[in-house]
Amino acid sequence: MVSFRSDSLLGRFGSVGLAGPQLPKKIRTLASYRNYTFAAYGTDIAVFKRSHQVATWNSHNAKVNLLLLFGEHILSVDIEGNLYIWTFKGIDENLDAVGRKFYS
Repeated sequence: MVSFRSDSLLGRFGSVGLAGPQLPKKIRTLASYRNYTFAAYGTDIAVFKRSHQVATWNSHNAKVNLLLLFGEHILSVDIEGNLYIWTFKGIDENLDAVGRKFYS
């Protein structure tokens, strides 16, 4: 997995090659796997297959701060330390989190 600062990348390349729907809030973190891209904004996570949004996950009550790819699952952690596990295989049938863990 490769990570980078988006502001430095945009400074070099401008907006060439960036396409897709506008999200209602600023993107806080990204993850990708093959044709899927996951973008956390506020308390929600947008799921894109290629450039089309196919789902929105929204179980967090605080801003999502981290997305991690774990096999065929995405782990999301918010600023309060809550962890949710999402599956993106068969995303059309199920939009709920597979599991969750709350830390205090």
